[in-house]
Amino acid sequence: MASRDLKNNIDVQVGLDLDTYTASVSGEIIDTAGYESVTVVVCGSGTTITSGTHYFTTTIEAGDDSALSDAVVASGSDVLGSAVWNATGNQTYYLGYVGDKRYVRPVLNETGNAEIVANCVVILGHPHKAPVA
Repeated sequence: MASRDLKNNIDVQVGLDLDTYTASVSGEIIDTAGYESVTVVVCGSGTTITSGTHYFTTTIEAGDDSALSDAVVASGSDVLGSAVWNATGNQTYYLGYVGDKRYVRPVLNETGNAEIVANCVVILGHPHKAPVA
């Protein structure tokens, strides 16, 4: 039985549109101001993926300006989890960002002529002011 409201305490934004990707692609820039948590959810189905040869990974770029001209790939203690498509079939990955940069974007990184049908949403949580919806 559900007894708590999550809907009015998160903001869900599109990080990457649902599409077929055959090359690396950078997603939408998301402003995290007013939130204390960021979760990147990537759903995909690999069609041309062979373990060790053809694969996709997902990273998070982060920076302090809205154009992400200062973007760096977040890593280490700033990213919780990993996302590596190295087999065909449906897969869903969750990455948490706990760094101190205001702007983030998901990036799909392709290696070895891989193809994937994927999309991504970015969930902003723990708002400074609720409800957010």
